[in-house]
Amino acid sequence: MNYEKYDVSVVEGDHTLLGKLGLEESTVGSIKNAAKTVANLVGSAVHTAGGISKLALPGAAHAVSAAAGGARIARDAASAASTHGHITGLKAIQSDLVNGTAKCSCDHCLETVGYAISQKTRKFEVKQNTIKGELADTLSPVPLHVTTGQTASRLTHTLAKQQSGTKGVERNRHATLLHEAARGVRFRDEVGASTFHGYCLVARAIIDELTNGHWQRWVADSKGHEEIFRKLKSR
Repeated sequence: MNYEKYDVSVVEGDHTLLGKLGLEESTVGSIKNAAKTVANLVGSAVHTAGGISKLALPGAAHAVSAAAGGARIARDAASAASTHGHITGLKAIQSDLVNGTAKCSCDHCLETVGYAISQKTRKFEVKQNTIKGELADTLSPVPLHVTTGQTASRLTHTLAKQQSGTKGVERNRHATLLHEAARGVRFRDEVGASTFHGYCLVARAIIDELTNGHWQRWVADSKGHEEIFRKLKSR
């Protein structure tokens, strides 16, 4: 991998439409994440309603459920493929670090890329199980609620981590380490232009992989670690 392409002291700022209206990239990311959560909740409600209606209207409801299930499976299959691609990219960076072909200047990248790989691997496994559950639910003439059970299991896991006080702690640590290393030290001149110095090229490469090529946007944003935190989710 060519890490020299990340060796730039001037990074692009917020160039989105909402950014130009005054919202930071991190705020835009939060809005998108909230919208995605609402869409998932609506999809789950429709899925549950479709499953229940199979008992009352077996023929028509099964056809509708099959169409909706097919759309969900296609969506989750695309997401799983994207996650697998990220795993491949992160493992390439990990290999470069181990073999010495990539030079980390922050001393955290090997640990952090390993953490990112483990999170993405868990996410990929969850997606695979979800697809299997959706397929079973879709093909069954009666409601099985396999995916509902999977969701309940994930919620139980989340609640347990919340109660133990460990929810998001390690993920936030790695997100902060990545963001600070990729930014280095920011200097502003008399006209307000910003330059970054003392940054880690490998940290920038990891963020680039996690954010689908938009590393500059999140390095430039002072709250960019929030987006990296979201990208490191395992579910």
